[in-house]
Amino acid sequence: FFANLRFKNISLICGDSTNNNTVENVKRLGNYDFIFIDGGHDYKTVKKDFENYKKLLNPGGVIALHDVRSNLVLGVPKFWKELKNKYKSSWIFKEFFDPGHMMECGIGILFKK
Repeated sequence: FFANLRFKNISLICGDSTNNNTVENVKRLGNYDFIFIDGGHDYKTVKKDFENYKKLLNPGGVIALHDVRSNLVLGVPKFWKELKNKYKSSWIFKEFFDPGHMMECGIGILFKK
């Protein structure tokens, strides 16, 4: 995995996404063209991740959230619905999921207008 990343401009940051040290490390390396949020799946954590990291997105950048259509974890789908209502005038929303699969997860994509 790491050998494949040698010639790419990718930052992989592991840690508690809500921890202040992690947030500061992410800020030091940013801004970003693509941010993928797939940390804690409870409502409070995914909301905090979005609020912490959305301001580090470059113009024309994309944020993706995992499990926006989950039938197993409820926090992410709840927050995704809230995002679509709150930010519908400033973001474009796309969803990718397999409705026929027994474990619906889905990826939600946000593009800033």
